[in-house]
Formats: sequence, structure tokens, C-alpha cells
Amino acid sequence: MNPNAADNAAAQECKSSLQTPPGVMRFVWPLVIFLVALAVRAIYLFQVQSCPFFGHEIMDAAFHREWGLAVAAGERFMEGPYFRGPLYPWLLGMIYWAFGDGNLAPRIIQIIIGSLNCVLVYLIGCLAFERRVGILAGFAAATYWLFPYFESELLVVTLVVFLDLVLLSLLLHAGRKDRWWLWLLSGIALGVSAVARPSILIFVPVVALWLVMLYYAQWRRLLGFGASLAVGMIVTIAPVTIRNAVVGHDRVLVSSTAGVNFFIGNNPQSDGMSAIVPGTPAEFWPGIEAQNQRAEEAAGHPLKASEISAYYFDQAFAFFRAQPQAAAANLLKKLGYFWSHWEVSNNQDIRFVTGNFAPITRFLPLSFAIVAPLGLLGLLLSLRRSRTLLPLWGFVVSYMLGVVAFFVTARYRLPVVPILIVLAAFATCWIIDQLRTRRWSAIVGAAVIVAAGGLLAARIPPGVEVGLAQSYGSAGIVLLEQGKIAEGDAYLEKALQLYEAQPKILHAYGTSRMQQGDYARAEQCFRKLVVLEPTHPEGLKHLGFVLARQSKLAEAITAFRQALKLFPDDAKLHANLGGVLIQTGQVDDGLAELQRGVTLDDQFIAHYEQIATGLAQQRRFADAKRVLEAGLEAAPDRPGLLIWLSKLLGTCPDASVRDPQRSLKLAEHACLTTDSRDANALDALAAAQSATGMHSEALETAQHAALLAQQTGNLQLARQIQARMRYYQAQMEAQSSEESEEDNPAP
Repeated sequence: MNPNAADNAAAQECKSSLQTPPGVMRFVWPLVIFLVALAVRAIYLFQVQSCPFFGHEIMDAAFHREWGLAVAAGERFMEGPYFRGPLYPWLLGMIYWAFGDGNLAPRIIQIIIGSLNCVLVYLIGCLAFERRVGILAGFAAATYWLFPYFESELLVVTLVVFLDLVLLSLLLHAGRKDRWWLWLLSGIALGVSAVARPSILIFVPVVALWLVMLYYAQWRRLLGFGASLAVGMIVTIAPVTIRNAVVGHDRVLVSSTAGVNFFIGNNPQSDGMSAIVPGTPAEFWPGIEAQNQRAEEAAGHPLKASEISAYYFDQAFAFFRAQPQAAAANLLKKLGYFWSHWEVSNNQDIRFVTGNFAPITRFLPLSFAIVAPLGLLGLLLSLRRSRTLLPLWGFVVSYMLGVVAFFVTARYRLPVVPILIVLAAFATCWIIDQLRTRRWSAIVGAAVIVAAGGLLAARIPPGVEVGLAQSYGSAGIVLLEQGKIAEGDAYLEKALQLYEAQPKILHAYGTSRMQQGDYARAEQCFRKLVVLEPTHPEGLKHLGFVLARQSKLAEAITAFRQALKLFPDDAKLHANLGGVLIQTGQVDDGLAELQRGVTLDDQFIAHYEQIATGLAQQRRFADAKRVLEAGLEAAPDRPGLLIWLSKLLGTCPDASVRDPQRSLKLAEHACLTTDSRDANALDALAAAQSATGMHSEALETAQHAALLAQQTGNLQLARQIQARMRYYQAQMEAQSSEESEEDNPAP
């Protein structure tokens, strides 16, 4: 079927513009674009390695890495049908198999793919319009700041962009050359893209419509080319579908997440951006488990993955039926987000990474704020050639509808950006032509359209600072885990300045300050934490601890008791409450709580020794004795308790507490339980022997204890024992002198 007059004229214009220079010159522009793109991406990758998250994947990136490593090891990753399109994890698996599980190899492969994407943008610009459009679009894609960011993340979007650009290139060729094998290759490209991310299937009706528009008067070609396209899709998607049925025991075309994602973007609590089912944890695996559990609880029995997806589709459609106005407003809101210049983050905040660790992005000014208005103008201008350019603007429109139907984030919008860049390049060249020919009315109309697009792009979604604050907080936590305390605390402080209501960050920062002895600031964090999450167990525990450390004992007791109402079987809470009660003089109640803690978890036996140490420092020797005796009732053979109580009974300055004979028995028991291989036990025995008047035995035991302490590297204990040896020596000499005087009384 011949195109109309406008299409003929445009086609002739494109044909003349596509005449390539002879020889190697036809490859110069693609090569230059590729090298510029690769240089930009290499610099970005080098710089971003200083980011705490580099090599410390979270959320979706961590999921992809785990899956890729399983593929490399030849292991099954998940039961049931594919949770997501498997192509990207397969690619990661091959990279890990070939190059090991390092962090750089997959990213180097991805920046090469990203550089090839810029060449494909150039080719599409040339095919659809003319060479200057292709050149401008190619360099724009090479320097578009967001591409290097995603190409350095373990996310599927770079592969999706590549496959979609290959698909569009093949379609443009197929529409011009009328070859069945080009339609077959187009179908294969479409199917492969669907295996990476099934959302591309929303583009199928556009391709089908284009086929009809091109060949409706040539039904044999229409059927033949349509069949070629369909066969290409089937041969690539069918193996995945068959695998899901045979191995996963479920009827799933490619992946099973569509229903959940549709509900995320269409429910009464949806903000149009967040990728979390309301009321579920904001973590990958716990979130999946929670959303699956919710569906199964509603059904009253276990569900297959396809049934879980159907459940969430039903819930979303129920929202449309029950609240049509709210649902429509939500869709319009998401449409506004799609055309906003703001890059909505998902896996981690984009501005945090690029702004702090990739200085090159400051010199890459091209952004969606420029591309979107010009791209809209280019789209409107291309409508006059709708029959030859339907794949381009049809891809933009269909993909936009697909994203808006779910939820809008930067990485889901990104596949549209290369085509908008081509359309924006076309619009730019058109504006230049109008200026040259002084067509002022056309220029004014274009300016109005660009201005309207600019106003639409200027919108900023609400709550965007929260994501940035969370990234600062997550980076701070990673840095603390790496032992970079000062740097980690600085990031946590920044996170709380941006958005204070973050329980996870408050807990991390409070814990860090607590560990560094800054109990006042830690107390502030934990108080805010328990206001935000009154049932936060660690918050309540730590609040009680830092209050106790600041001698705010009554408040500490209240905090621990509140926590125990929520978590009555928490051993640490019982043990900590027991210690504080004992400090306030409520020894009986404290010992009872401590005993409950030890019964639940015997690791808290050590609390008896710690509490007794504190009491002894306060010269509350009788209470210290009671605590140690209670500890020995719970653990009669614990060396630490035996040693501590032996020393207390043998050397206590309070005569009412001293009991030398019992001290000796306890020390002998301690030595027996340690096979006399513990310097502390021998030290206690020496002290007990001296207390009972056995000074020579004490000196001999102490010598053995000092030698053992030196052999085990405990030089401080060895010096302490040597100091006591001098005392035993003096006591032995004094005792010998007294005995000599008794044997030889004065005349």
C-alpha cells in the first residue's frame, strides 16, 4: 500500500538525507558517539566506586545479584514460576560464571551496552528522520546524565533499553523494506524484551495496528508479516511459559508480579511512586512474604503465584469500582509524575549517589526537563507521518500508559527517554529550519507547546526528601558496618536533618552514640524512636539502658517495664530490669527479674558478675554477696561467680561479709572446675589461703598464678598478682616472726 502524499514527501526527504559518504566515513559518527558515551560512562563508573553502596547491593539489585549467582552455580533460585523476567539474571549469571562474582565485571558489560544504546539512538534518528537528527540524538544520549547511573546498577533497565532500541530499529527497517525475515527478527526482539521485562507486551497492539495501516489492502503480506512477527514472539516467550508450567507448576506467561505491582499503584493508600504493598515491610524478602501471606489469608488456603497475582488484580479493580473518582485522580497524578523532570528513585536515591559520588554528572546538563518538552513537540510534529513513524510515537504513548497504569519511577520511565531524545532532536532541527526560513507563526506555536511541556515537567512529586534522607541513613549504616564510625555518624545526622521520622535511622544513630558513650544523644534518639514505634523492642531496651547509664534509674525501670508488657519473654529485658532494680535497693525484686532472664537465656548469667561489680564499687558489699550467691544457685559451677564470691568473702573490708573458710572452699571449687589452668582462680585461691592464715601456701599458689598469667598473655593480671605476692611474703614473714617470739619468749 502506497503512503499518502505527506508521507511520500517526508520519505523522499529522509531518503535523500540518508545518503552516506563512501567508504569508512559511514562509520565515523557511530564510532565517535560510542567512544564519547563510553568515556562518560567509564569516568562515572570510576567515580561512583567511592559510594558506600557500591558492591553493597540492596533491594532489587541484591535480588538480581543473588539470582545471578545461583544461575552461575547451576542452582535453582526460587520455587514456582519466575517471579520476574529471568533474562537479566541469566545475563548476570553468565557474567559471574565467566569473570567471577566481582562487582566490576557486570557494570563494565553494562556501560558497553549503554554505549551501544547511544549508537542505536543515532541509527533510529537516521532511519526515522535524517542524519543530523541521528547525530544530535546520539550525542544527547551519550551525555544524558541518568543513563550512566543506571548502567552502574545491577538493574534490568539498561538491558531493556537495549532490546527495545533493537526492536524499534528492526521495525523501522521492516516497515520500509517489506521483508518477512525482518518482521520475524522484530518478533524475536519483542519476545526477548518481554523475557527481560514483560511490560513491553503493551506495545504489541501498536505494532499490530501499524501492520494493518501499512498492508490492509495487501492481505497476503499482512497475514505473512503478521505471522512472522507472531512466530518470532512465540519461539522466544514459549520456552519460559512452558518452564513455568512444567517446573513451576503454574500458568504464568513470563513472570508473576503483574497483579501485585498493579495493586501497588492502584489502591487507596497509593502515592503513585512507592513500590511497596501498603502495610508490608519495606524490605525485599520480608515484603514478598508479607504480601503473599495477605493473599493466602484472604483466600483461606495456600495460593499459586498466578492466584496471588489475580487476587491483587481483583483488589485493584475493587478500588476502581468503589472509589472511581479517587482512582481517576490517582491515574492523573501518576501521569503528571511521568512527565515531571524529577527522577523518582526506587532502589536508592539517585540524587544521593550522583550528587555525592559522581562529580561528572554536574557537567552533563541534559535532563528530562529539556528532553520532555522538546520530545512532546517532536511527537506532535511526527504525527503527520503517522504511518511511517507510528512505532516511535506509539512506543512512547503505549509505554507511558503501561507505566502510569502501575506506578511511576525513574527506572520504569527510562526506556521511553531514548525515543524522546530522538523526537527532541527532530524538534530541535525543525526549529532551526523554521528560524532559517523565518516562519515565525510556526515558531510561536512551537514555543507554546514547549512552554506547556516545560510547565508540566516542572512539577515535583511530594515527599521526595524522604527518599534522599533514607539513602543518607542507609549509607550511614553501611559505613558503621565497615567500621567508619565518624563518617557513618555524619551521614546519619544528615539523614535525620532531612527527615527525622525514620525509625531505622534513629535506632542506628542512637545505637552508635550509645556504643560511644554519648548517652544523652542516644537517649534523644530512642525517645523519638519509641514515639514513632511504641512497640519497637530494641528502642525500648536501649532507652532503658541509656537511662540507667545516666543514673535515671526510675525512668529506666519504667522503660523496661513498658517493654516487658509487649515482650514478656525477652530475657535481656528481664536481666536489665533486674540489674536496675538491684541498683535502686530493690534487691529481692531485682534478683527475681534477673532469675527470669537467666531462665529464658542462660547467657545472662554474666549479669550477676556485672551487677556485683557495680555494687562493690558502691561499697554495697552485702548486696553484692547476695547477688553472687543467687548467681551460684543458678549456675553452681560457673568459675567467674565462684572466683568473684571467693574474693569478696576473703578480702571484703566489711567484717560482717567476710567468711575466709567459705572463701577457701569456693576458690578450691573454682580451681577444680578449671583444672587449675585459670590464673584468676589460682589468684582467688591464694587470697583465700592468705585470709585463713596460710601465707606460705598463698605465696606458692600466687607464684603459680603469676606464671600462668604471663604464659597466657595477661600481663596486667600478672603484675597485680606479683604485687599481692609481696603482701603474702610480708604476712608470711610477720607470721614467722610471731611464731618465733612464741617459741622463744623473753626472760
